[in-house]
Amino acid sequence: MASGHDNAELLKDACSNGLGDACDELRAMCDRNDVHACAWLAELLTEGKAVPRDLEAAFALFNRACHARLIPACVQVGIAYERGLGVPLNLAKAMEMFLRSCSEGQEYGCFDAAMVYRDQMKDAKSSVPFFDKGCQLHYADSCVGLGIAYEEGRGVVADLPRAASLYDQGCTRGSALGCDRLARLLVDARGVPADYPRARTLSEAGCRGEYADGCYIHGYLLREGLGGQKDPVKGKAFIDEACRLGSARACGDARHLQRARAKDQRRDGGAHPNAAE
Repeated sequence: MASGHDNAELLKDACSNGLGDACDELRAMCDRNDVHACAWLAELLTEGKAVPRDLEAAFALFNRACHARLIPACVQVGIAYERGLGVPLNLAKAMEMFLRSCSEGQEYGCFDAAMVYRDQMKDAKSSVPFFDKGCQLHYADSCVGLGIAYEEGRGVVADLPRAASLYDQGCTRGSALGCDRLARLLVDARGVPADYPRARTLSEAGCRGEYADGCYIHGYLLREGLGGQKDPVKGKAFIDEACRLGSARACGDARHLQRARAKDQRRDGGAHPNAAE
């Protein structure tokens, strides 16, 4: 038999897909004090999916679920306070929620606490234990955050082999950023032996996650024939994508290649460099 949580999630999915009766039943379940239904309804209200966006109502429902000890809802209350979503911005209350949920074993709360310490309070040292706990709770982004701390020496003594290991954990658990950052270390042989074939695989995963460095590295490896077959055409496509994603280095490479090709065409008596291809 499905649990109340499962029923509420099924109704939320059906509501998201435009089934109005499901939205009505989800509201009715929340009115009957099903806190899981209230939390799912709050998510819909936050996103504006199938129901009008109402951040104040969403906050009230997340807060209600949090008071009923639905810990993931407490993280959402913290996010609302951190970003001012339906409630006045209040970083102290946000941290209260994140720390509470982390102490209850909610990995997202640990990660969010770490991010607030590092990026908003500029206290990298205090962020480290929370990244660490989130990683121990198998949250990929926390492993990557801890890896960045060890790669850059932010709040800890720099340790590149440990950074590589943490990026590996993050990548294995689904973080495209973890794949991206590990690929860079493998190409540069920083903290780990150079491994171009693996860097190819990881950088492609990073590029799929729209990380510019991943696209650039993958394009570079293809263009130069490092770690596998040489393919300048595909390499250029990945470098162009890195440029589109904001990599100044990739844009510089793309312009250099364009100028070099135009020069070769002029030298060989080919088409004018501005001619349509």
